[in-house]
Amino acid sequence: MPIVSSDIKLYHAAVEDDSSSNGGTITANEITDNVVNNLFPNFSADEAVSGKTRYRKYFVKNTHATLTYYAVKAWIDTFTPSTDTDIFVALGTPIDTQAEAIGYSFVQPNAKTHPDALNPGDIIAGDSFSIWIKIVLQSGASAYTEDYGRMKHEGETAA
Repeated sequence: MPIVSSDIKLYHAAVEDDSSSNGGTITANEITDNVVNNLFPNFSADEAVSGKTRYRKYFVKNTHATLTYYAVKAWIDTFTPSTDTDIFVALGTPIDTQAEAIGYSFVQPNAKTHPDALNPGDIIAGDSFSIWIKIVLQSGASAYTEDYGRMKHEGETAA
């Protein structure tokens, strides 16, 4: 039986805050899809005035018992609707933290075929890869209800 969407799960990183230790290893805490603030908190009014950059790391795990998820790609499927925020992504490592991620080259791929689409390669059964998301709120930003972005991940599977 091939890999199905329920075999690919998203997990939180060990630390999720605005400190240099943000990120780290994978947890057993699955991310609930289509839930507001499932990864990032809202920006405060003070942050909207001064501007703010936030980073969050999450993991994509192949939970299939035996099959490899081949030629995986990841990209930003939905960009933030606010004109005052920008979203960027970068591949992480199994253990990196925000202290390291700040120095990564973040990109804005908008399709699987985009030259900057993240390419973690093949993900064997039980393995995972991590993605860093960077959100930049411009100073003087207007209030925006439910500002969000959405990632997409796709790969190939054996029949």
